[in-house]
Amino acid sequence: MNFNRAVAMFLVGGALLLTAGCAAERVLAPSPLPHVKPDYEKAEFWAARQPDIAKVIAGEERIREINRGALLLDTALVDIFAARPVKREDLLAFFSRLRAEYDLKTFYGHSNFPLRRNFFDGVFEDMDLGSLPAEAVPEYALVVRETDMREIPTHEIGMKEPYDNEFDYFQYSRLECGTPLAVLHFSRGRKWCFVQASFAKGWVQAADIAFGRIEDVQRFVNSPPLAAIGNGADVYADPGWRRHAFRLPMGAAVPYLTSAPEHYRVMLPVSDARGKLRFREGYVKNSEPVSVGYLPYTTEGVLRQAFLLRGQPYGWGGMFGGRDCSRFLRDVFRSFGIQLPVNSMRQSNFHPGRKSLEGMTDGEKKAVLRDFEGRPALLYLRGHIMLLLGVVEDRVYAIHSTWAYREESEPTPRVYHIGGVAVSDLSLRGSSGETLLSRIKAVTPIY
Repeated sequence: MNFNRAVAMFLVGGALLLTAGCAAERVLAPSPLPHVKPDYEKAEFWAARQPDIAKVIAGEERIREINRGALLLDTALVDIFAARPVKREDLLAFFSRLRAEYDLKTFYGHSNFPLRRNFFDGVFEDMDLGSLPAEAVPEYALVVRETDMREIPTHEIGMKEPYDNEFDYFQYSRLECGTPLAVLHFSRGRKWCFVQASFAKGWVQAADIAFGRIEDVQRFVNSPPLAAIGNGADVYADPGWRRHAFRLPMGAAVPYLTSAPEHYRVMLPVSDARGKLRFREGYVKNSEPVSVGYLPYTTEGVLRQAFLLRGQPYGWGGMFGGRDCSRFLRDVFRSFGIQLPVNSMRQSNFHPGRKSLEGMTDGEKKAVLRDFEGRPALLYLRGHIMLLLGVVEDRVYAIHSTWAYREESEPTPRVYHIGGVAVSDLSLRGSSGETLLSRIKAVTPIY
């Protein structure tokens, strides 16, 4: 979804909420945001403040160690190729907890009316949990067309408020072509698959994946990568550029084969008529923002990648082609081969160097954050995560993908819509009225 459409949908939703008696007035945020000077919106400004900006922080082997180490932390990351059979009672307990959550909450569907109990009864019946074997032995697959990972197998949306259609809480993540999956179960009629990706588990449409041998899926994943290092890179099925295959988002990769004067030759996963995994050649123009291999991991590189996405739209769970706060950071760090989770709290736990800031005053937090300037670090607060930029004139700055901020005003509070990746200082306030700085719980170095 482009920015204009995002703005239009926000304003329409805001107008509807206002007519329904919403207490806050909704307006577009200024650009730049308060306390942000024009230079602050450039990567070069922040790079010039740091020593050794081009120094490699971690080489390829160290990055592999970081990724392996994160599997042992509270990140929800898994090695799907080491997956063991999953016991029936464990899967049933997982779905039972999920159902209990839905019974306690109210969700609104696309009609803006509450989703009743019989809706969830039907969805869980379609899961066909009665057919689960004593142990679910993983089958392996690759995503062959961009698809959604859903919490439950349905296209119905789950909003927490009527007309709040930018936030579908049944949406977990958007999966790009080439994502490897361990498939654990099928819905009735095999329309949906319950899968484990490296960073999450959920439901995907069976038509969007192709099943293959574990060796073939591993070979695809472990091949030398051609990685997208801009906002995205287009991949074609022919060297004449007539058949567009898919678009790789920043940090995503496909196996690199060879180079030619006008293009890169890559490997694409495809599905045959029976849903079996096959491979074919694909092509990427050499003018596309791609790299053979991941980028060298430097502070300069992290800033460059983050600011390439400044102004890109917000998208909960990848909705409408946008990025939420955790997906923004995941895409930035994937450009260097670092595989962050997709959940903000899990991202905060990615490195054992995580430092808790709970119980500190704002002044104490600023003193700690000054020590983290110069190298990549994440700032975590409940439900949100940001990339630390630095402290200027006693204000802490970050770049993050965010929806809105709130200011108290008369006669009603005012909510300022951002709806994308932006630079801000941490004096902005959320719906609780607290500043971002006061809400920060931890800082996590990524090195």
